[in-house]
Amino acid sequence: NIPTGWTFLGWTTGSADNTTTAPEPFDLTKPITAATTLNAVFTKTEGEASWDETALTSLTSSDVFVMVGSNNKFLQNNSTTAVDADIEDGQVTTTIIDAYKWNVTKDDASYVFNANGSANVLYFTKANNGVKFGTPQSGLESTKYFTQNDNGYLVGTDGTNTRYLSYYADNNDWRCYVNTSNNPIAMKFYKLNAGTTYYTTVAPATEYAITIDESIEHGTVEIEGGISSAIGGTKI
Repeated sequence: NIPTGWTFLGWTTGSADNTTTAPEPFDLTKPITAATTLNAVFTKTEGEASWDETALTSLTSSDVFVMVGSNNKFLQNNSTTAVDADIEDGQVTTTIIDAYKWNVTKDDASYVFNANGSANVLYFTKANNGVKFGTPQSGLESTKYFTQNDNGYLVGTDGTNTRYLSYYADNNDWRCYVNTSNNPIAMKFYKLNAGTTYYTTVAPATEYAITIDESIEHGTVEIEGGISSAIGGTKI
């Protein structure tokens, strides 16, 4: 009985008419102390996911993206191995795995890159001109901060020297060098656009709305269509 193409999300005392903004959820962990009408919220996403070229300055901390060099190589979040990427019309068409996904936070004019959903960050070291993933050593926190210069190079530091993200072709991997004569690579960023998500409480969702006429401290709301929700948690 759930509306075709929609998925039940939860309950609200508000409303939504096929909007892209979710109505405020109703907190079912608390007792209901007065007559309340709960509207069932349903959601659906339209449009296929895509990975679209986006400027670093336009990325936010909630975005998921991949980094691809001008050599059409992914910068992975757990390995220095450079992996081929397919780019077409400003989009990455390669199948994206977790090892390619990044998040970013901005700190003043610098950026910190971390593996998607992880505290592990990208940083530079002096040892072997190394590109690393994880947590910088104590006292070397500066090595996780990056800027992008006018050439598109990612610029960082090993704690002492300025270094550039570069490609070492002999090993097919990423390095960081202190000068621009060792093949620094301009980086581009491709953000996940997951389609448009809509929310509704209107017909046919309205047939699921319920009115609770009395206080409920603990219990279960059940309605037609197999949708049920606990109220007030578990009674002790």
